Amino acid sequence: MSLNTQPKNPDAADLIFVLAGRQYRKTFAMRLYEAGRAPRILLSVARFEIRRFSHLQFPLLLDLSALAASVPPAQRHFFVLLDRGQCQVEKVPVLMFGTLGEVESLSAWLERHPEVQSVLVVSSSFHLRRVRMTCRAILPERVKIRYIAAEEEAKAGNWKGTIRSKSWFAAEVFKLAAYWFLLAVRKPARGAKNSQS
Repeated sequence: MSLNTQPKNPDAADLIFVLAGRQYRKTFAMRLYEAGRAPRILLSVARFEIRRFSHLQFPLLLDLSALAASVPPAQRHFFVLLDRGQCQVEKVPVLMFGTLGEVESLSAWLERHPEVQSVLVVSSSFHLRRVRMTCRAILPERVKIRYIAAEEEAKAGNWKGTIRSKSWFAAEVFKLAAYWFLLAVRKPARGAKNSQS
């Protein structure tokens, strides 16, 4: 019997992975999950998102704030897995470079779940270039990755002309350069199969 559980829908995958950050990423990803784009969803929840987690339309009762209470605040980062009606929560390491740490934790998770052969990675559009760069360097070669920008960002209006968005852009350019250097000095990329959704 094959371990590959990928649905027959060509737009679907074995797993949806949502990077920590803006709440609309998780809201959008939950809609993908509810629409059947994957039988599992793995949400990366950072320290300052824990209280907002209860605002999600999560199908199971989960008090993440209570679970996090025993963890020192600076170490609070969790993966929350929803898999066919069951939920699992695990603590993941907190690193200086958040996206890098999340992708490394995802890589370790995928190594423990060889049945997962394809992943839809959800984040903000401005973040996906850095996410893609990191995934290509770190994730297992056997896994097919597709990237999806959270929809709400596009509906929020023309963000490119605002002062705040210019500061985001400058920060993202700096982070891209830092990540390029960090990943360049790491071991050679394992060549994860990546494509644009």
